[in-house]
Amino acid sequence: MNSLSWNCRGLGHPLAIPTLSELVRAHRPNFLFLCETLAKRNRVETIRSRLNFEGCFVVDCVSRSGGLCMFWKLSSSCKLLSYSSNHIDIHVFDPNGDWRLTAFYGYPDRGRRCESWSLLRCLAAANSLPWVVMGDFNDLLDPGDKRGNVSHPTWLFNGFRAATLDSGLSDVALVGYPFTWSRGLGTSHFVEERLDRAMASDSWKTRFPGALLCPVTATISDHVPILLKCIASEPSSHKHRFRFENKWCMDSDLPNVIRDCWTNLSGINIIDRLSAVSESLSIWAAGRNSHERRLKRQLEERIKRLQGRNDLLAIDSMREAKKVLADILAREEMH
Repeated sequence: MNSLSWNCRGLGHPLAIPTLSELVRAHRPNFLFLCETLAKRNRVETIRSRLNFEGCFVVDCVSRSGGLCMFWKLSSSCKLLSYSSNHIDIHVFDPNGDWRLTAFYGYPDRGRRCESWSLLRCLAAANSLPWVVMGDFNDLLDPGDKRGNVSHPTWLFNGFRAATLDSGLSDVALVGYPFTWSRGLGTSHFVEERLDRAMASDSWKTRFPGALLCPVTATISDHVPILLKCIASEPSSHKHRFRFENKWCMDSDLPNVIRDCWTNLSGINIIDRLSAVSESLSIWAAGRNSHERRLKRQLEERIKRLQGRNDLLAIDSMREAKKVLADILAREEMH
């Protein structure tokens, strides 16, 4: 059972929905949490339908800031416990034993961090189910969570650490690049921090001893999506019938594939010719898709390798990789 969390920095960006579609297709999360949606309920409901989630709960943005939403796959799989402009708390019904998932968005304003810490403590006291909290905490646990010239006050480290200890929470192991947010790329003020994380109670970790947290690639937002893996996804055995895909029309080779196959089958009845063209298109598309998947993996790996580098060559290379990746995502969104 996978859960994905992302500070998307607004769902109005033209690449927001293609990026979300790719994240959902690639990682198949049972739960998807978005913060800073900058969106109202009607807009989020449209996105829920497009992403094929069955359930959804929305906390509307206020003016042009904030906004939270939680999507889930089965309407019978969970129940809302509480919510605010900073959290969505749900009870997850699991055949192997119920647990609790809280999507969390900490106050960005340092003057209100104490309110974030108080909210964590209140949520901890509200329920005794095995508990996991994930999201953008806007807080750091220790100096290793930050890289850059701007110092972080000790009282903020201590306050957040005390709140997590009082709440009985500890980090779920992060595998991959250690920072989830960056600012000032290409300048002397470049800084990276681990603002997004998943934390869990001992009872939840006992239930899911192999749980891991993985950063995943996105082409927009200054935050990296994080994927909480509890159970490995099983590959689908469903066999799809032939369908002509709109995205093929963007490929200049398409007319040649159809023309060559159709011409070589002259004298055969129309049904068999159509069937043969369909098969040829399927083989051609499979090769194209395989190439695109390899290219996408290569681009994602290049972006990961370039994370944290602040030289102009690396910055230009990352921007180019993100541009090509965005083009691939746009074609997949058309698909």
